[in-house]
Amino acid sequence: MFMAWNYIKHFFLSNSRHGTHSPFVYQLSEKAIYRRFPISHIAFPSDYHPVYESLLLRILSYFEINEVTSGLEKVERERTAFLLNAEEPFRDQHGPEVGRIIIVDGIHRNKRTAYNWKSIVENPLTTVTIDFYYFGLIIDRVGQRKEHFLLRYPFWIK
Repeated sequence: MFMAWNYIKHFFLSNSRHGTHSPFVYQLSEKAIYRRFPISHIAFPSDYHPVYESLLLRILSYFEINEVTSGLEKVERERTAFLLNAEEPFRDQHGPEVGRIIIVDGIHRNKRTAYNWKSIVENPLTTVTIDFYYFGLIIDRVGQRKEHFLLRYPFWIK
């Protein structure tokens, strides 16, 4: 019941690309989220196969990400995104890094994950957070003020 109510609430409160007033997020949604985008090969952890994989592949291809790793361990390679589970509290020891993308899986699964996601959104170290209901994105950007976006999950695009 918790997830159903949150999904309905998210659907009515969220925006499409046209309700987004950030040029950065508008470009992302225009080119990769609400349109087909050429997908490049991205290495995911072997046990990670989300329902929203096609959307995530488009977003990560847009940012030219080559690999997704679990956790927030320091990686020396460029073009790596990080995967976190919303069950775990957000503990970022490294602080913001230019261009870093963190995927937070299952942000509205239950009350605890919703609370953890809310604490991530309110964290002063996060710059841009995007809530797709099924997962969230944290994008570190220099020169952008702190903003949080609720975007509709584009279920009609596969």
